Amino acid sequence: YELARLWPARALHQEGLLLLVWLHGCIGIHFWLRLWRPWQRMTPFMLVLAVLVPLAGIAGFERAGRQLAAQIADPAAMAALKAASAWPSEAADAQLARIRSWVMWGVFFSWLALCAIWTSRKRSQLSNPSVVINYGGGPTVSQPQGPTLLEISRMHAVPHTAICGGRSRCSTCRVRVDLGLDEQEPALFAEAVALGSISAPENVRLACQLRPRSELSVTRLLRPSTTSAAAAGVPDTSLDGAERILALMFLDMRGYSHMSEQKLPYDIVHIMNEFFAATGKAITQHGGTIDKFLGDGLLAVFGHNKAPDEACRQALRAARAIDLALDHVNARLRQELPSPIKVGIGIHVGSLLVGRIGWGETIDMTVIGHTVNVASRLEALTKEKGCQVVISRDVATFAGMSVEDDGEVIQVRGLDRPIGIIPVSRGRDLPPEILLD
Repeated sequence: YELARLWPARALHQEGLLLLVWLHGCIGIHFWLRLWRPWQRMTPFMLVLAVLVPLAGIAGFERAGRQLAAQIADPAAMAALKAASAWPSEAADAQLARIRSWVMWGVFFSWLALCAIWTSRKRSQLSNPSVVINYGGGPTVSQPQGPTLLEISRMHAVPHTAICGGRSRCSTCRVRVDLGLDEQEPALFAEAVALGSISAPENVRLACQLRPRSELSVTRLLRPSTTSAAAAGVPDTSLDGAERILALMFLDMRGYSHMSEQKLPYDIVHIMNEFFAATGKAITQHGGTIDKFLGDGLLAVFGHNKAPDEACRQALRAARAIDLALDHVNARLRQELPSPIKVGIGIHVGSLLVGRIGWGETIDMTVIGHTVNVASRLEALTKEKGCQVVISRDVATFAGMSVEDDGEVIQVRGLDRPIGIIPVSRGRDLPPEILLD
């Protein structure tokens, strides 16, 4: 019945509607998942499916419509179809046609009304006084009052990150207002909630919600290149940096001061090189990178190209490998060491800013944030707890470790809330489930 009613008079309308809805759904799904690394790998295959599925549907519709049209060309077959279905009478059919016509004209006039409203709004905005927006690092643009800062950026082709599309559902479009904040409207509820979730300072606003009323000087806090699908998971090479969720390992050699008093400087260099060679190899073999060496210790980062759960498992595997590698280092240097080398390891996971810090030739990529402070504090706790490794409960949860009956809660200086920790006697005592991919 449905096919006979649609074919052939309204077949193109039906196919156009199918393509419109399908395309809208595909865009929405891709927009939602575009930063998810597995989706990025599947995108070529999903694109093929996105093309083939509607084509197959339309081909089936066309084939079935032609077959049905050939069948009901016989008046007896058409009469049988009408008898077997709720085929409308001529009067009802005419009434349905009138309703369909009213609906189509209603849609048409609704579009006209929307276009008229849009045109009126644009004319009204053009008559408003202009505001000047100075972007940190350029450019400077002028725009009549009315649009949001994000809309102004797009109007003038100024790259501006907005993962949620400018609906105040994320904070990626945020800017630091360097000049002119006092003359702007205060943040409304949705913007205040989004900014509160990241503990943003008072001079940070969401570009998708801020409608400039006077001259502004702003700095975009996230660069578009660091949040695009092509660049997701790759450390940013700009000075502004990129926000990432990473796992950090702080490692420190115990007894270094005592050993340095008893050894010649060249002997110390040899011992430290042996030590860093073993620990560095364990870190890199398990997907980590050494951010910096800190005298007798180091800071390692995990998860530049991985999800947080895998980053935490990598860090734990590296801690286990370091513990085992120290056995070989201590065996090789047994005659040179006053006592076996011991280490303290702190591991935490959290949001960090990854960017280039420094000046001139000393500029280098590094990480900044409370997560660094927490990882350092956890490493220091290994002395108090008499263990080799202290991990945060967040790391254990991400890694899939069972933490119901383990750990304790501590207050870390600089954090508003206490965090849970789990002391581990030695890296080799970490549970075997972390070894699984």
